[in-house]
Parts: sequence; structure tokens; C-alpha cells
Amino acid sequence: SDYNFKALYCCSAVSDLICLFYHLTDCPLILTPAEVVVRFGDPVSVDCSVASTTDFLGMGWEAAFGGTGFEQKSSLTWTVEKVEEWNIYPQCYMTLKNGEQCSVTPDVTVYKTPDTVTLSGVDDGLMVERSAYMLDCNIANVAPVQNLTVIWYQDNEKLSTETFNGDTVTPVTVSSSLRVTADRHHNGALFRCEAVLHLGPELNLTTTSKPYPAVVQYCPLILTPAEVVVRFGDPVSVDCSIASTTDFLGMGWEAAFGGTGFEQKSSLTWTVEKVEEWNIYPQCYMTRKNGEQCSVTPDVTVYSEYYLLSSC
Repeated sequence: SDYNFKALYCCSAVSDLICLFYHLTDCPLILTPAEVVVRFGDPVSVDCSVASTTDFLGMGWEAAFGGTGFEQKSSLTWTVEKVEEWNIYPQCYMTLKNGEQCSVTPDVTVYKTPDTVTLSGVDDGLMVERSAYMLDCNIANVAPVQNLTVIWYQDNEKLSTETFNGDTVTPVTVSSSLRVTADRHHNGALFRCEAVLHLGPELNLTTTSKPYPAVVQYCPLILTPAEVVVRFGDPVSVDCSIASTTDFLGMGWEAAFGGTGFEQKSSLTWTVEKVEEWNIYPQCYMTRKNGEQCSVTPDVTVYSEYYLLSSC
């Protein structure tokens, strides 16, 4: 809460009149509670009482709504039956017998949970492995936005969080984005975003989007190993097998050296007895019964000890 105690002191010197305002910091008014959080449209009230009635004349509440006017009481309550304003600054003041006044202002936060939290993804719903996509979370009409945190999840794993800057107290619509590089392990995963309003140590209001199921199109071929390092002139081999034979027709290796051609097998090995090329890009492919194909390429690094030594 804010408090302000004003005293006016003046002195005259010849024809000049100098007046100084002193702001004292011992206003004996007590607010209960000093901080209040209220949902837009709900009622709210704050009690104001004086700690000491010495030289006390009276007190009152000044507010656009719920003001009391000046009364000769030691306790008054500011009450609004239905909060319909976003900027609320009620002020409880007291007056001493000598005319001095001081005041305190409760910290009032008016909030509104989002109308909707919507997660949107790929237009056709299908992701392709190794391609990047943006998931968007739209949070409609939330206040205050500076108290908002958006949390992204994949199933039960927290992926990222985003907060928002600003000092506006009226509802706004904001969005948060998550970049996803599609992987076969994402297939069937449920993505969601949560909009969390932090309104106090024990008051966090969460609105969750509907889950977004990821559908990832990936090639069910497995390379063993997926990365290989071979010395120039040495032999090299990589196994390629299929994870699922559903709708499977056959597979093969395409390569300048060691290619196998198409075979109706679920596992094939690319083999080169003596590596004599620096740029090697063997490709294992499979064909489905509907004619569709997909392929994977191992990462092959060819090195020479002579070149390594000569570069030192």
C-alpha cells in the first residue's frame, strides 16, 4: 500500500513567503488486506482502521466507486458490489485535529482469465520427419498480461515458457509460438499450451488448450550405424533394416559402389571392400505396396592419416 502524510510549514522573510510540504511516513492507517486480487465483475472490499486515535478527527474513503465521504469513525470499509473498472485506486485518508491529513492506498489487481486458449498447428495435420513447423497458441482477452505465463508441453514434458511485458491493465489477446523439428518420436505425441495467471503466492489460475496430436510421416528404415568414419582404402559396411513390414514391398541400396538393387527383403547391407572415393552418399530406400518410397542416408566420413599428418 502507498501512504502519504502531508504537513504544510511556512515562514516569512521580508516580503517572501516560503512554504514547504513535508511528507511524513508514519500514517497510522491499517488496511486489511493491503493487497487485493479481484476478478472483473466480482465484489471487493477493504477495511481501513486507525492504529491510534490521538488527535484523531475522522476518516473516509475517496474512490470513483464505493467512496464513503468523511466520517468521525476509527474504522471504515470500502466496498464495491461489482467491479466494472480496470483502473481502481481507492484511497483511505484520515484527518487530525490540527488539519493535517495522511492517506493509504491498497494495491488492487483486477484480473480476467482468457476467453479461450487455442493451439493451432500444421494445416493438413501431417508433419514430415526432419522438417520444421510452428505451433501457435492464441490466448484471447486476458488481464493483466504482465502476470501471464505461457507454458508449452509435449505430453507431460515441459518444453518452454514465455512471459509478456507491459503495464496495461485491460484485457488483450496475445500469442506464443513453439518451433518443432519433426522427429519420428513425435508421432502420436500430444502438444498443449497452458496460460497461467500469477496473481499471488498461492493463486495461479491455469487455462489449458485442447491437446494437439502430432502425426509425423517418417521413413521406417533403421541404419546401423547411422554415422560411420572410415579410412581411405579400408572397407566399410552399413546395415539397413525396416522397423515395420506393414504395406512393405521391398528395399535396396543405391550407391556408386556397393549398391544392391531392389530386393524383397527386410534387411540389406551396403558393403564396399575398399573405399577409393572421398564423397560417398549411399542411400537405403524402401518401396510400399502403393508405390510410395522413402529413403535414409548414412553419414559417411572418409579420412586419410597422410592428410591429417601433412596438415599439422
